[in-house]
Amino acid sequence: LDPLFRVGELSLGYDPSQDLLTLIAKEVPLDISDLDADQLSEVRFWCTRSQLWAMARWSIELASRGRPVWPSTGEPILPPGEFSPKNNGHKTTP
Repeated sequence: LDPLFRVGELSLGYDPSQDLLTLIAKEVPLDISDLDADQLSEVRFWCTRSQLWAMARWSIELASRGRPVWPSTGEPILPPGEFSPKNNGHKTTP
């Protein structure tokens, strides 16, 4: 999977004439020097109320799962190859 862009802002819109909501995902530049608002990507997803409600419930359930933690410290396990700044780089991920 190769993402088209990294989302930096999410917003909602509403069209009362069709009773549809829109979820708007806007790009955040990977390099701040590349900040040209005219060239940043934006995607709009038109949704019914029930579709957006289902996504909200799924998001809450997903976030409630949390991240795996180190048994010794209780800190979240970081992606492979990264280290914990609290341990001065001595604890690396498995």
